[in-house]
Amino acid sequence: MMKKISIVTLFLVLLGMTAQAQENTYNMVIEMTDGTKITVGPNDIRSMTFNNGELTVTGVNLEELVEKMATKADVDELRDDVKGNYQFFWPLAEFFNKYSWDTEGIGEALVALLAQLVAKTETPDTSPAEAVDLGLPSGIKWASCNVGATVPEEYGGYYAWGETDEKDFYDWSTYKWCNGTSDSQTKYCTSSEYGTVDNKTVLDPEDDVAHVKWGGDWRMPTIAEMLELIDNCSSEWTSINGVDGRKFTGPNGNSIFLPAAGERWDSSLYHAGSRGYYWSRTLHPYGSDNARDLYFSSGDIDTDSGNRYYGLCVRPVLVQN
Repeated sequence: MMKKISIVTLFLVLLGMTAQAQENTYNMVIEMTDGTKITVGPNDIRSMTFNNGELTVTGVNLEELVEKMATKADVDELRDDVKGNYQFFWPLAEFFNKYSWDTEGIGEALVALLAQLVAKTETPDTSPAEAVDLGLPSGIKWASCNVGATVPEEYGGYYAWGETDEKDFYDWSTYKWCNGTSDSQTKYCTSSEYGTVDNKTVLDPEDDVAHVKWGGDWRMPTIAEMLELIDNCSSEWTSINGVDGRKFTGPNGNSIFLPAAGERWDSSLYHAGSRGYYWSRTLHPYGSDNARDLYFSSGDIDTDSGNRYYGLCVRPVLVQN
C-alpha cells in the first residue's frame, strides 16, 4: 500500500537533461521547493515495471525502497513536466514504452520513485567523529562522540525523538509529531489509541538527527544494535577529564565512551553526571507515545523506553554497505 510523501512539501520539477561525456548517457535534475537540486544518473535505475498498481525498481542505489504516495497536486505538477521530456532519460523512456499516463496509479508511482531518488541521494559526511570498529558481529561502527559534540566526554545536544533541533522546553505541547498530547501522535504510530496510525516503527532519514546533522551513512542505532553493544562489549563506569560515564570495550579491544549526560524535560536537565540516556531510532512496540533507548548508571546498564518528547543525547552508528 503506497503512503503519502512526508519528506518536504514536494514539487518535484524536472529542470532538464544534461548530456554526459559518455554518448547517449544523460542525467535528470530534480529541484525541491527549498532550492535543493538532486542529480540522478542512468546508473541509479536499472529497470522499472508497473503491475497491479505497484512500481518495482531495481538499481544500484535503490535496493531498499519505501513505498510512498504523492498527492493529486504533485502528480499533476510532475505529469506536465515529465510527459514531454522523459524520452531523453533512458530509464523513463523504457518505462513509458510499456506504460502510459493513462494507466491507473502510474503518476503516483513515478512521483514516489522520484521522492525515493531524493531520499536515497548521498549526503556528504560532515561528522566530527571517528567511526570506531568494536569488532561487533553486525560489523557496524560506533561514533566516538555524540551528536553536537566534538570529543567523547562532551554531552552534545539533547533531542526529542524524531526531531532534529534542540529547544528550550521539552513537553507534548512542543513535540513535533503530535497535536499537544500523548494520544494525538501524527507520525510513527501503530495504534489508534495513540493517534493517527501509519505503522511506521523506525525513524525516516529526514527525522533521524544523526543522519541529518552528520550526513553520509551515519544514523541513529536501532534498539537491536544497542542490545548488540551491551551483549558483546564489556563496560565499566569511569571518567574522562572529570566527566563520568561508561566505557564500552569491544571483542577486538577498541572502545567508546558515553558520558552520563542525563535527560531533559520541561526546561530542566536531570541526572547529568549520574545517568546516561541515549535514543535509538526504534518506536516502542506497544506504546506509540514512547521510543526505545539505552540507559545506564554507575551500577546498571540496560535498554529502556521514554516519552518521545524527552530530550536525550544521540550516539550515531555508521553502517556502510
